[in-house]
Amino acid sequence: MSRKGIDDEDIKQIAKALVDPNIKVRTLDLSCNDIQFHGVRAIAKALEINTTLKKLLLDGNDIGPEGAMVLSKALEHNKNSTLEVLWLSGTMIGDEGAVAIAKAISRNTTMKTLILDNCEIGVEGAMAFAKALQQCDSGVKLRLLSLDNNNVGQQGAMILAEALKSRHSTLEDLVLDNNNIGPKGAIAMAKVLETIRTLTNLSCEHNNLGFEGASAMARALGAKSSILKILWLDGNEIEDEGVRTIAKALGRNKTLRELSLDGNNIGDPGAAALLEALQTNNTLRELDLVYNNISDDVMDQIQCVVSDENRNLRRSKRLKLR
Repeated sequence: MSRKGIDDEDIKQIAKALVDPNIKVRTLDLSCNDIQFHGVRAIAKALEINTTLKKLLLDGNDIGPEGAMVLSKALEHNKNSTLEVLWLSGTMIGDEGAVAIAKAISRNTTMKTLILDNCEIGVEGAMAFAKALQQCDSGVKLRLLSLDNNNVGQQGAMILAEALKSRHSTLEDLVLDNNNIGPKGAIAMAKVLETIRTLTNLSCEHNNLGFEGASAMARALGAKSSILKILWLDGNEIEDEGVRTIAKALGRNKTLRELSLDGNNIGDPGAAALLEALQTNNTLRELDLVYNNISDDVMDQIQCVVSDENRNLRRSKRLKLR
């Protein structure tokens, strides 16, 4: 039912189906419609009763912070809820809505995936989610948190990093693209990656990390305790100097399977360092180097290495799915 022009009045009938014991809805995609507060309130009331829905997509609807609050109450109070995946991207819930959702997550025992891209969430919202991650001893099972294109900043990133140190955190996948976390945010996150045993996938694209941030990530990759499997660092002005530090770490790393360095102004010197690292690294299966300044000759050399190892070099842009 995505992009069907569904409005608040239409939602009433859908909400009735959610509470009908003879109708078992597992996935409900209401993304990019005309749903506002009254519509989401009807859905929330149904969620307080429903015991079958596992995936709900409301992204692209103008529900605002008020809509997030009524949803949070439903998530918090239905002890028999089965909801595991919630998409709220582009709903403009802001910090106020994020605080409400985070509070509900800290008391919910089924939610595994939460997508809050482009929601105008800042430091206050990041702080609320950090607190929720530290309360996972209450049964929280959150595995994936996506905060792409928000306003978390370096302070928010540092707060989230500190929360990930908690022995109760179950988070495996964190997306912080387009949040201007800067080098300091990257350093905080990298220090955590050196020690924690849960987070395996991290995306920090377009965050102005520069050489300092890249070096911090390299130290995390080179640590013997590293368990990171996926690292996306597109568009971070890493350049040759930064990618050399990452390449050196790849020579020691034994867990990373996917590395994306698109759009980092990497030239032949940086690519040559990666080529050398690939001679000894046997775990990396996918390398993205699109939109850099690498000559065809060096790209061909890298292609030969990865092809021999049955690996994948991305030379054209892919569609990223989460």
